[in-house]
Amino acid sequence: MARFNRLVEAVRGSLQGVQKAVQGLVLMSKAYEELIASLLTGQIPSLWAAVSYPSLKPLAAYVADLGERCKALADWCAPCTGVMRFTVGFAMSG
Repeated sequence: MARFNRLVEAVRGSLQGVQKAVQGLVLMSKAYEELIASLLTGQIPSLWAAVSYPSLKPLAAYVADLGERCKALADWCAPCTGVMRFTVGFAMSG
């Protein structure tokens, strides 16, 4: 789960950074230029690949797969959240 959180944060942070660079709010770095080039050619950006699971998919399929994996993890973890809170509360009440 932590690995997916790092990946999602890397994707979100890099896209927000590129958006600010395109707007002229921050300096356009070499990393942002490479990210834009990867997005335009449909390849997984190296910034993302460094923290990602191995994938040979093109960018569109990779993003769709990442969304499905995150949803599956969220669905898998959702039932556990209430049980964990109850267990912690039960242990602390005694």
